[in-house]
Amino acid sequence: MNSIFDSSNQDNIDRKIAVGFERISEVLKTLIWEESKQTGLSPIQIQFLVALMYEGKSEWTIGDIASRFQLTPATVSDAVSSLQEKELVTRERKSEDRRTVFIRLTSKGKRLAQKLSRWANSLQNQIAELDTDAKSVLLRSLISIIFGFQRDGLIGITKMCVTCSYFRPNVHGDSRKPHHCEYIDEPLGEPDLRIDCPDHELIDV
Repeated sequence: MNSIFDSSNQDNIDRKIAVGFERISEVLKTLIWEESKQTGLSPIQIQFLVALMYEGKSEWTIGDIASRFQLTPATVSDAVSSLQEKELVTRERKSEDRRTVFIRLTSKGKRLAQKLSRWANSLQNQIAELDTDAKSVLLRSLISIIFGFQRDGLIGITKMCVTCSYFRPNVHGDSRKPHHCEYIDEPLGEPDLRIDCPDHELIDV
């Protein structure tokens, strides 16, 4: 397979789409590095804070964070220790399970996480300019790509409808809402599919 960076290969649509994603990733890296320079936190520390704040999991361990970001526990532990020194997180043990250490945001950490969570908003602003049909196609395509990365072990488990035990694809005759979610007992259309659902229950993919 030729490199996607070989600009002489202009006829391959797969390459062109891949290059487009690479350009977007460069923008996102630039945006998070700007936040990094302003806060003195590393990009991964910023992502940890935002995940702890918004991803709907009430209790996080070092192992949970390592699995979420596909890092080693040692790498996560070092980053968490730095966040703890900055009084952004705490390590706590429950009285009934003294062996497990849980990572929690402090009040200071929550305030900073709320501010830092906006670093990728400019991407959403660009997507908002697309029409509804284009958004639906893009969402479904992204879900397929993420699912493929997940299957190949290149990305951690994501809380998508298509990997959820409650999801029933193509069970309704309505072409607008062909799928069904048993958790909320409602039909779903392509625009309704979730990519980070807090009620997700993993199936064997």
